[in-house]
Amino acid sequence: GDLILECEVELTTGSEIILELTKGTSRFQAKFGNGQVSLTRIGPLGPEFGNPTRPCKVNSGTYKLRFANVDYRLWVWVDGKLIDFGAEANYSPVEPATLHPDDVQTKEGYTQDDIDRPASIGARGPVASVRSIKLHRDIYYTRELGVGDHSSADIFYVQPGHYLCLGDNSA
Repeated sequence: GDLILECEVELTTGSEIILELTKGTSRFQAKFGNGQVSLTRIGPLGPEFGNPTRPCKVNSGTYKLRFANVDYRLWVWVDGKLIDFGAEANYSPVEPATLHPDDVQTKEGYTQDDIDRPASIGARGPVASVRSIKLHRDIYYTRELGVGDHSSADIFYVQPGHYLCLGDNSA
């Protein structure tokens, strides 16, 4: 469910670009233009964080934009610089009880939109172009055991006074 969408955009004065990421039944948008960026949540829980807006340099010109939805928090970068939304960019996880009854979920809990439409880019205004689009997904690595392989874990010896660092996606 964690996604990062990045692209390069070229805008003229009065144009707006919208980057959108899907998670469950919610869509999260970052709207850029006229020197500001705002965050929006669309879905059954509505605008939980009240459309916070921050100044940024996006007006007319060429910019590298990045929009991320990671660990129930939205992140925005313009030309590699983080736009700080503070706690206003945090949101609550979607509980299955709040999902629409017609929304079909896979056994992993993802909706069809997570699979078919994880990200979108839209533009409004006189002229806008988008290029170099990249979508990064969070990957969860597991070890596939072969037939007859009954081992359940690897064993690592950690010397006293040393640490074994594992990421948050470790099986």
